[in-house]
Amino acid sequence: MGRCIGLVDTGGLVLGKGLALLGLILIIVGVLPIIVSIAGITALDSIIVYFYMLNIYNLTLGGYVFSEIMLACIGLGVIFFLMGLIG
Repeated sequence: MGRCIGLVDTGGLVLGKGLALLGLILIIVGVLPIIVSIAGITALDSIIVYFYMLNIYNLTLGGYVFSEIMLACIGLGVIFFLMGLIG
């Protein structure tokens, strides 16, 4: 019976790592348009247009324009990352 408790604990640890990894991926996706504009990668310009498609809300921070999709990805990524670290 002790082994079952160990498996449950290991499952929770794996779930926490997965949630933290998903959070990091969302943060990277949210910052991707800024990285592309800094690096000057022209091959991804057709994909980056979709981040600014809704054009409901834009926030300028440090000279870079963050759309609502970017802010949502970064915010949700931070929440998932913190939940994965704590849980």
